[in-house]
Amino acid sequence: MQSIVEEWKNCGRNGRPRFVATNAFALGTGAADRGADQYRHYNQFLGAEAADQAARRVLTSPEDIRKVIQEFEQVGLDEIVFLPQVTDLDQVDRLAEIVG
Repeated sequence: MQSIVEEWKNCGRNGRPRFVATNAFALGTGAADRGADQYRHYNQFLGAEAADQAARRVLTSPEDIRKVIQEFEQVGLDEIVFLPQVTDLDQVDRLAEIVG
């Protein structure tokens, strides 16, 4: 990230770039498998191996989500966008309870 900040300045830009990351999640009973299946399907254009790898990275517990937030805060990330991988509306509520 530091090299990006330096290039930003070298190009004469004011301020600093925003660093944003996305993370897929699926919370609750039965959601982990459904979320992994959805994310695998979404990423199938990358090939089977890469899609499987992406599916294994879906966050499925409050601990996983808290850990990712902490790790990204430590490296100076500005924003994390969480992408629900199951269509249950309670996913938003479950995430809100975790990130408060």
